[in-house]
Amino acid sequence: PLVPETAGQFLPIFADIALFSALSGAVLATGQRNLRRMLGFVVMSQMSLILVGVGEANRASLHGAFLQMIALGLTSTGLFLTLLQLEARTGTTDMQALGGGLAQSMPRLAGGFFVLCLAAVGFPGTLMFISEDLLLHGLLDAHPVEGSILLVVTVLNGISLLSAHFRTFFGRPRHVSTAPDLQPRESLALATVLLAVL
Repeated sequence: PLVPETAGQFLPIFADIALFSALSGAVLATGQRNLRRMLGFVVMSQMSLILVGVGEANRASLHGAFLQMIALGLTSTGLFLTLLQLEARTGTTDMQALGGGLAQSMPRLAGGFFVLCLAAVGFPGTLMFISEDLLLHGLLDAHPVEGSILLVVTVLNGISLLSAHFRTFFGRPRHVSTAPDLQPRESLALATVLLAVL
């Protein structure tokens, strides 16, 4: 607001850089074998979309960007919470070392991670769906190419998250897991995040 001419001149440039950052983060996330690193790239990609919305500076994209901040904070907190709970039980976040099949011994953790993965990519009924819908409408009205890139980013992030979920929790287990499922206090913390996201 203090320098409106400068903001009008440079915010679209920042939005383009942020869109490139979102796309590169989404692409890098698809090739990761470590859950921690993959989630880092997905969160970086989603955070870049906030700057894209601010850079467009129309009503829909600004509201989408501000709601994206809240939704991303909640979903990333939940995803990293489940990641830390998984690491505390297995000692690793490497998807190959985990080997799949953990859903049998940890169904609540697997279910919570799945719902948070869906929420992180904007599944209908979640906060991220509303924020990404507003961002998309704000972009498509003025810049259809950038709006299409936003869709590609969302699809790539969805592929990364759901692929990581199925590789970690399902499939043929390489070893028998005796790791316990969530304790009641951990289930309560995860349920609180899930309720806030939905």
